[in-house]
Amino acid sequence: MALRDLVVLLDGTGRDEAKLAVAVGLARRYDAHLTGLCPLELLLPGDTSFALSGYPDLWALPEFAKKVEGEARTKAALIEGPFRERLRREG
Repeated sequence: MALRDLVVLLDGTGRDEAKLAVAVGLARRYDAHLTGLCPLELLLPGDTSFALSGYPDLWALPEFAKKVEGEARTKAALIEGPFRERLRREG
């Protein structure tokens, strides 16, 4: 069975470049389509109840939720830019 669609998980860590290099190589080898996946949940603070001093109810505040989501979207855009540039260079 030939690979036609590949997904690479990008999370903004230093491992992204290595994962992307392998994924690009596989996509080229199998003439496959490559999709980068960056779930916003990966970019959210891991243990917010601790960070919020035991007050997870702050997540219920719309302003707080919008701020955290906005920060995650900004991080995602910083991940997306280099990904798209790499795909452009690799053809």
